Amino acid sequence: MKTRASMKQENWLNRLLARPSDERGQVFIYALIMLALGSLIIGPLLSYMSTGLNTGQIFSEKATELYAADAGVADAIWYVNSGALDLPTSPSDPALHYTLDQSVNGKSVTVDITNVDEVTYKILSTAQGPLPQQNTSIESYLTVLNFNMYTVNALTSPTSIVTQPGDVINGNVQAPAEGLDLKGTINGDIITDPIKGWPTAGAMSAFFGKQVSLSNPYPSSSIMLHGSQAIPSLYRDGDLTISTSSNGSTGVIQGTIYVTGNLNFPQSGNKNYTIDLNGQTIYVQGAIDFPSYRCSVKGPGAIIALGDINFQPGISSNGFTFIMSVAGEVTVNPSGTLYGSVAGGTILGVQPDWVIADNSNPDLNLPEQNSVAVIETWKIR
Repeated sequence: MKTRASMKQENWLNRLLARPSDERGQVFIYALIMLALGSLIIGPLLSYMSTGLNTGQIFSEKATELYAADAGVADAIWYVNSGALDLPTSPSDPALHYTLDQSVNGKSVTVDITNVDEVTYKILSTAQGPLPQQNTSIESYLTVLNFNMYTVNALTSPTSIVTQPGDVINGNVQAPAEGLDLKGTINGDIITDPIKGWPTAGAMSAFFGKQVSLSNPYPSSSIMLHGSQAIPSLYRDGDLTISTSSNGSTGVIQGTIYVTGNLNFPQSGNKNYTIDLNGQTIYVQGAIDFPSYRCSVKGPGAIIALGDINFQPGISSNGFTFIMSVAGEVTVNPSGTLYGSVAGGTILGVQPDWVIADNSNPDLNLPEQNSVAVIETWKIR
């Protein structure tokens, strides 16, 4: 005899087993629904994929044109730096127009170089696309580092120059009119024209960085001179002090000195010593300090810093010496007559009773016309 519980269980099993026969045809309905959804989705999806492919091709095409146009800019910079082409020398000259000898990424590239002013060139490089009306152009402006404009002056500053009563300046002085405070005698022209193409820290570091071994820094923070001693070209990552322990020593610089920190030539007790620039350049990213007449400087040569320069050494010869602070102040008070040029963000503390004389053609390790071009702007047209 079946119990009530066993009967309920049997009825439940019968209903479960019978369910598939009750839902026959539902799979077909689901298939029709999926087919309808697929028909709605596949068309737009294929269209979207087609658009994506076309867009990708367009972007790829424009990218190759952009790279080709950029190659034209690089080619023009090379010509400006090398002087291999006769560039326009004034804004009234027609632009120099030429086509790259070989195609770049399958594109024909034309370049136009226009003179904007004494130190600026405009470069327009155009890469031709697949159709005549399709092309990509890059417009850029280059500033050429040209130190000739500074060495022909005795004093040059983009901001201000201060001289003292009794100073005798033999040479031109150039700075904005509102920045001139000239109390001495100026035997030359006073020029108030704006200074164009003042060098940047990046351009200067790039120029002198190529002349030293950046991968092999000088290991010590000091150089002690003994007798007549050669100072080789070196790269010092940090501060550097050059001094002496013996009276009458001379350090003869044999190549570019590049210091990322500060450079100091301290007074070494009562011992005199000389730094012979030997036609070379000292370049310092920090400050330079010649605080004492115990240290004498012998030209020719160049002393350049991004920061301040305190120049108060003795002068042991008349070789042309160029002194420049790119972004700082130059305080000039040597013991003796300085023959050379001084350029600085600000020239301060020029002391009485000494003479600075210019030389329009110094043979120094400095950027000259068409030697270093720096991109100031770069935009896609």
